[in-house]
Amino acid sequence: QPQVLNGQVKKRQGCPEPDSDADQVPNDQDLCPDTPLGEVVNVDGCSISDLVPCEGPHDGGTWKNHGQYVSAVAHVANEFLAQGLITPEEKDAIVSAAARSDCGKKK
Repeated sequence: QPQVLNGQVKKRQGCPEPDSDADQVPNDQDLCPDTPLGEVVNVDGCSISDLVPCEGPHDGGTWKNHGQYVSAVAHVANEFLAQGLITPEEKDAIVSAAARSDCGKKK
């Protein structure tokens, strides 16, 4: 993993690259540039909440129902688990939190 120093990702050559959200993914490679501090991100700089926002699918629209939202969270959480970014316990906690949320529920 690259080192971060004052919001800058330090390249192996020692030349820092801007990383405005301090997620260890340089701005020019970060597909999710405003990830909240401390969230686990994939190689594209996206967290699970970036990829599966409560408001609706990442590509637009709204969730058909709560089950669709929970299923999407579980799918992305499994990808993060397979990539070694989160533990099985963290995945279970993330999916449980999604199941307890109001995301995708009709108002």
